Amino acid sequence: MKSNAPRQVSLSELSAVKMPSATRTWQPIAHHELFELFCESINKRGYKIVNHIHTTSHDNRRYFGRINITKKKDANSDFLLTVGVRNSHDKTYAAGGVAGSHVMVCSNGIFSGEHKFTERHTSQVNLRLDQQVERVVESVMGDYKTQDERFSKYREFELDDAMAHDIIIRSIDKQVISASDVPHVIKQWRTPDHPEFSKDGHTMWRLFNAYTDFFKSVNVFDLPRRGDNLYDLVDTVVGLKQPTLAMAA
Repeated sequence: MKSNAPRQVSLSELSAVKMPSATRTWQPIAHHELFELFCESINKRGYKIVNHIHTTSHDNRRYFGRINITKKKDANSDFLLTVGVRNSHDKTYAAGGVAGSHVMVCSNGIFSGEHKFTERHTSQVNLRLDQQVERVVESVMGDYKTQDERFSKYREFELDDAMAHDIIIRSIDKQVISASDVPHVIKQWRTPDHPEFSKDGHTMWRLFNAYTDFFKSVNVFDLPRRGDNLYDLVDTVVGLKQPTLAMAA
């Protein structure tokens, strides 16, 4: 019985997906081969693949994968970056990759992130895929330095309760959270569920993670917008970004 519903599969199941026949103008790529291209590019740069998730739909004709990566020397890094992979055997989607801190690769067609490429399944697709994969992986590696510097600044920036409460109210204006979400963030600011988030004291890092804990309950399709708005607000407060006129007023 055929099914279009998405389902999570193992890597061995993904490798067993049968390829359709090529035509004169259309050349399919095996789902697992596209995934492995990304793994090779990530590994040779000395980064660690923490985990990977694979989803197929439409009787395995469409594929969506996520690869979470961190520094190889620091498997317990405070943050992960994500590489997304997309492919199809029914000519619905071009082969593609996306990478960054906010990545969406979903069975409903959403495909977004800071660094992205798509490559049509033409007869020359194999010649171009290697270069495209290398480019997007190289781009996301530069994000590690940016995030390291950002989170170091968050840890150094001290807050008292009055400042934290003011930021929380401003985050409602920035549409990071709604008014009904304030109790959750306040609770995580005062008594974090994860002790590691409070080890540096009352800092922006602690407040930032109060938000990320709340984000676990947020609709996945809404996360990129909320996350971008949170970074914009927090980076402005700690001095990594110039305030807008509205915020400065």
